[in-house]
Amino acid sequence: MIDLLDGGRLEGIGRFWLAPMAGITDAPFRTIAHRRGAELVFTEMISAEALVRRNRNTLSMLEPSLDCGRWGVQLVGSDPKTVADAARMAEAKGASIIDINMGCPVPKVVAHKAGAALLREPQLVAEIVGSVRRAVSVPVSVKLRAGWRAPKVDAFEIARIAEAEGTDLIALHPRFADENYSTPARWELIAELKARLKVPVAGSGDVMSEAAAVRMIEETGCDVVLIARGALGDPWIFERARALLARGTSSPKPSPEERLRTFVEHLNLALEVWSEDVALHRMKKHLMWYSSGLAGSRRFRKMVSGCGDLKSLASMAERFFAEAKDGA
Repeated sequence: MIDLLDGGRLEGIGRFWLAPMAGITDAPFRTIAHRRGAELVFTEMISAEALVRRNRNTLSMLEPSLDCGRWGVQLVGSDPKTVADAARMAEAKGASIIDINMGCPVPKVVAHKAGAALLREPQLVAEIVGSVRRAVSVPVSVKLRAGWRAPKVDAFEIARIAEAEGTDLIALHPRFADENYSTPARWELIAELKARLKVPVAGSGDVMSEAAAVRMIEETGCDVVLIARGALGDPWIFERARALLARGTSSPKPSPEERLRTFVEHLNLALEVWSEDVALHRMKKHLMWYSSGLAGSRRFRKMVSGCGDLKSLASMAERFFAEAKDGA
């Protein structure tokens, strides 16, 4: 297989990207994913309106602050000028790509005619994409869901409009806006979208292993794989996927010792960015994910949930991983 995206604004950005995840893809986690093979990492979804209003918490989400390699900013909004202004701010901060979210189904987002609501607003999509494309020089992508409600696939028309307005890549999460993870992702829709467009296509959905990441490329022809839940507790998925695609083989999953080393590294990165209280809140969930699949992890996660300080959390992690073996 060729290495992708040779030519245009996306040249050399790679095939396996960390997808935006609310409350998760902060600067420390983006750095961990980058160090373990993610070729591009995204911020959490950022409100364009809050960014332009210079909301302090929102501005902090835009700070790369750590060495997380090439990083993208995902914006959500419905006013073309506001989204374009936010895109300019993101580019000025050093973002490598601007993604416009047109797939988030959360009611408070949809109520403002943003996210997945844009699947029903083709004219507004054209205005937003065109406005952002004219505002920045970095690549612009659009993230879609399959459609507002099954069986009507709105993504094909919206993608065509976005392509005509100059987007550099279309990303598709092939579930409908009212579907959750219990519904299997329809990878065949990614393949059909790829066949319809000239611009590169990114796929996401149900990529929980390196084998699934490579299979998505093989089955759909997509140019990029966005990995979300599959990276939780397993940031090594990116280097394994790259190895599997390039050589047909990949390294085994990390040992308990490697999980502990990565957790400690992650914790130290968190302390570079936040206070101990904030770091404790953020890192407890990551420690639960790092322990997943090891013997005793269910009981351990309950202990982590009740932990009240970082020193105890670190000691708890050291004891658990020292005694851990692969298992349920």
